[in-house]
Amino acid sequence: MLNQGSAPARGGERARRSQAVALDADILHAIRRGWQSPLHEDEFDSLASRLFQHQWEHNAVARRWWEAAGATPRRVRGWRDVPPLPVTAHRTERVAAFPEGAAPRAGLRFLSSGTTSTLRSRVYAEGLELYEAALLLTFRRSCLPDGDRMRLLFLAPSPAQASESSLSHMFGVLLRACGSEGSGFCWGSDGLPGDELCGVLESARSAGEALFLLGPAFAFVQALDVLRARGAGVRLPRGSRLFQTGGFKGRSRSVEPASLLGEYERWLGIPPARVFNEYGMAELASQFYAAADASYVAPPWVRWRVLDPLTLEPVVVVGGGGEGALAVWDLANRSSCFALRTEDLAAAGHDRFRLLGRLADAEPRGCSLTAEEGTSLHDSRTGLPAALPS
Repeated sequence: MLNQGSAPARGGERARRSQAVALDADILHAIRRGWQSPLHEDEFDSLASRLFQHQWEHNAVARRWWEAAGATPRRVRGWRDVPPLPVTAHRTERVAAFPEGAAPRAGLRFLSSGTTSTLRSRVYAEGLELYEAALLLTFRRSCLPDGDRMRLLFLAPSPAQASESSLSHMFGVLLRACGSEGSGFCWGSDGLPGDELCGVLESARSAGEALFLLGPAFAFVQALDVLRARGAGVRLPRGSRLFQTGGFKGRSRSVEPASLLGEYERWLGIPPARVFNEYGMAELASQFYAAADASYVAPPWVRWRVLDPLTLEPVVVVGGGGEGALAVWDLANRSSCFALRTEDLAAAGHDRFRLLGRLADAEPRGCSLTAEEGTSLHDSRTGLPAALPS
């Protein structure tokens, strides 16, 4: 059994921290290069190999998985050589590349959304600089290409209401960095407050001020219910837009995405071209946004593959139809595990993927599940061992 060990000796921790600081600086530089000067494949492989070495040395859970799969520092030359850790490991293990107590401040632990009958993932971060850089660059490029700030209304608990929710933290970062005067959260102890929501919508309409609504998909279903019950929609000013994340698996109601787009236009005056779909999870530091054809595109510091659920080999893309489990290699995940296999079913295209739902044996989860409950929010196989080796 790999020694998960007590805290490293002082010299060992100094060396680990020095290595982490150097890696963070290089990854941050890669993120800031963005789409203007994206990483070449050899540059990505070089950073991925260094990150693998770092996590091999300091993340006991990932190392056990990689050792069992035959992936070692001598064999890994790039991201394709790194077997993705099942995301479910976060439910039972501390998946972190730093010792307990090493984080610069308390509170850098997030819980995934999930059902009340299942274990929720625990995600630990040594710092948030990489996460916030990745978040803001991708968000601004995808959702705010015409300016840095606008009035944001979040249909979700605030970070103060849900301190361990990764989604609430994400929205808090967006509020500080991208919100103009009048931005804020619209959520109460019993869920979405209809009167407050309608008041903000009407004030934006009467002032002619574009409004950006953000939240999990099921919160918007609740918002539409409020407007229908009042028998009157609100046609928001030109430039208004909507950001939604999460789906409806495991929810008491399911709404077709195309139907939802039509309802947004009917009741809020927001056209489909101004609706942004985001895919993310607590276990990943980066996010994906859907293109106009409802397929998701990765930022330049992320790689992805769709894997056959039985063999874990990449599916063959024939006319964009290869289906399987989505796996992600995210350089911004320096302090946890950068290679993860999700429980989401995806169809692979040549440079993008479509989400098809959850794998057959996956537990329901996602931001919308906890929105429905009105509580705090946040997202074997042959060839490898069925569980983490002990």
